[in-house]
Amino acid sequence: MKKLLIAAITLFLIISFSSVAWCSSVIGDWDVAGKLSMKIKVDGEGSEKEKGYAYDWLTFYSNGYFDTYDFDGSWLANSKGKFTVDMYDDTIEEFFEDIFYDALGIYVNVDVEQATLSGKMKASRDRRHKSTIKGKYKIKVTFYNSFYNLYGSIQMQYKFAGIRFYPSDLVNQSIPSDKISSSELESDLSEMIQEVVNETTLSE
Repeated sequence: MKKLLIAAITLFLIISFSSVAWCSSVIGDWDVAGKLSMKIKVDGEGSEKEKGYAYDWLTFYSNGYFDTYDFDGSWLANSKGKFTVDMYDDTIEEFFEDIFYDALGIYVNVDVEQATLSGKMKASRDRRHKSTIKGKYKIKVTFYNSFYNLYGSIQMQYKFAGIRFYPSDLVNQSIPSDKISSSELESDLSEMIQEVVNETTLSE
């Protein structure tokens, strides 16, 4: 009888501590939203600034991999919930090159000058109250196409805040499906590029 009681208590403690460890870790999915600011500068054509509100989806994997709707990288976190992400340049460059092609129909070379992402997670030990996250990322890239004499830069900053996502949230429909399946960032940037880089620039 004592052995059964000890086994039951041990199992309970393991489950309890595992739950606390999960809730206190940044590992998992996060539904976030926040202010997005962008500045596109084209040499000889001026610049365009835009501010808006955007949704995103952050995933911290247990193996150290990280991704969002549009970018990825590797992450590190300390015991106080502060985290940093080493964002991968090739993913960022490919993202912006695709946007330029969709917006203008031409291939543009993109180089990353700055890409930082950091923030802090506040853990909740009670699943009835979700853990929260906040942070920001900054990206600056330069772009060029020598054939069209097109040179410039893009600066982007996103300040976000959000909550941990659990699979049961989909069942309970607590998060609209459009926030899960798509990003507004790509379409916003494409529209801005079309406004700044006009037909005159490409016809010269």
